[in-house]
Amino acid sequence: MIVHAAGESGPPPGGCHAVVLMVPGESALQRELQRLEMRGVRLVAIYEDAVPYTGQLMALGLKPGSKEELRRHCSSLPMLR
Repeated sequence: MIVHAAGESGPPPGGCHAVVLMVPGESALQRELQRLEMRGVRLVAIYEDAVPYTGQLMALGLKPGSKEELRRHCSSLPMLR
């Protein structure tokens, strides 16, 4: 699901990689959405459309950008392992 969000954020340029980061739950994901929007980060919010999670924020897909720019906004989030 999360990697799907990367695809929803726009066509990737050559050499682009999807990186999956974690938050502990939907409320933390909502806070990240607000924080990133306030910083002007271009992104797509992915909401579930199937029961029982209909309408729940599930993932954020950030628009492709430079590694340095994206790291500046996301370096505090742990990678999914």
